[in-house]
Amino acid sequence: MTSPPIFIVGSMRAGSTMLRLILDSHPNIAVPPETGFMGAVAATKVIPNWRFGEGWFTRLGWSEDEINDRIREFYAPMFERFTTQQGKRRWGEKTPFHTGHIPAMAEIFSDALFVGIVRHAGAVAASLRKNFNYTFPDALSYWSATNVEMVRSASSVGGRFMLCRYEDLVLNTEPVLREMLGWLGEPWSDDVLRHHTVQREKGSRLAA
Repeated sequence: MTSPPIFIVGSMRAGSTMLRLILDSHPNIAVPPETGFMGAVAATKVIPNWRFGEGWFTRLGWSEDEINDRIREFYAPMFERFTTQQGKRRWGEKTPFHTGHIPAMAEIFSDALFVGIVRHAGAVAASLRKNFNYTFPDALSYWSATNVEMVRSASSVGGRFMLCRYEDLVLNTEPVLREMLGWLGEPWSDDVLRHHTVQREKGSRLAA
């Protein structure tokens, strides 16, 4: 039986890359660099810039459930092949803008689990200003909108969502990860505590 996929969500600069590298260091879990695939999914379901683009597939007699099944059948094997190539059995994905796609991902991947990560607004704003030239007001507006959306979407998926504070992950790493892995249904592995070494040994890019 295939284990449920894991989707890491959260704002940019909230620590999602670090969490990706940590979970990818677990012997059972493979989380590739960002794919952004839900952008393609959204454009498949709602064709941009066309007044008949929403629900176009109903013109062919297809239901929402049927198109979701086809989308899952197309994308899941791509992640599964990557996972197999890594010698693992469970896949995950991390792309910050996917935070706005949680309900859609929950429908398409009906057994998926979601791990949201949130970081202090000031730290995120400072990082966005330094790395992407955001103004502080724009950065704070982005942080607020993204996290409000994440909380709203989390309520729609109920017990399939777990929230992790970046600061807790950094300051109380092992207890936080033990709780997270238990919730994900995975056994403990010390490899998640030595993720920098694990990632360096496998030649991973420590970004995205």
